[in-house]
Amino acid sequence: MINPKIFDSNRIASCMTTRRGGVSPEPYGMNVSFEVGDIEANVIKNRDKMLSFLGAGRDSLAYMKQVHSHNVQLVKREGIQTDTDAIVCNTRGVVLAVTVADCLPILLHDPMSDAIAAIHAGWRGCLSGIVLRSLDKMRELFETLPGNVLVHIGAGAGSCCYEVQSNVAHQFNEEVLNKRSGSMFLDLRKHVRKELISAGVLSSNIEENTDCTICKSDTYHSYRREKNLSGRMMACIMLK
Repeated sequence: MINPKIFDSNRIASCMTTRRGGVSPEPYGMNVSFEVGDIEANVIKNRDKMLSFLGAGRDSLAYMKQVHSHNVQLVKREGIQTDTDAIVCNTRGVVLAVTVADCLPILLHDPMSDAIAAIHAGWRGCLSGIVLRSLDKMRELFETLPGNVLVHIGAGAGSCCYEVQSNVAHQFNEEVLNKRSGSMFLDLRKHVRKELISAGVLSSNIEENTDCTICKSDTYHSYRREKNLSGRMMACIMLK
């Protein structure tokens, strides 16, 4: 498990799983998704291990059927949330989770209102505004001010490996693109960071795990690398 350091551990429990430490046979390992061909009983055990790390029970997990959208939903209890890529709440004991295997997981906490969010940020979601819409939803529901928000950006596809085609590249600012040997590589983490800062989040309040899930095959699942044999990870946040 990876434990974000930016959140107050007396108020927030958070983590990101890796491919290590699970009960599933390879290539799944610590897979936490029911959608990738893993044995259901093993997925449940892997999730239980994750929730135990957080100090939470099996009936506390709120996660998403992600669709690469800009949709943000308020949740008040556990369960799967459909057709959304960000969930927010201020209910204690509910674990908000984002499922990833190259897309960026983003966790937010507003210490003033004790609101939290979990965001799934792939290139499509970023272009449609999922990060800024999540901040807007927190402002609407909880009067969150961006200057108060603490952010953890988890491991995801890095600019070292995240090659994109020209039809994707031309939709991003050149400063988040790296051209090498005639190919374009996207720095999605840099794009997200710039958006957060432009919205008023303080640079000092943003923590980044700069690991690349594609090239760090010993630690992370990666759909880009493993295709249909890829497991999934979760990044989670909970108000204690």
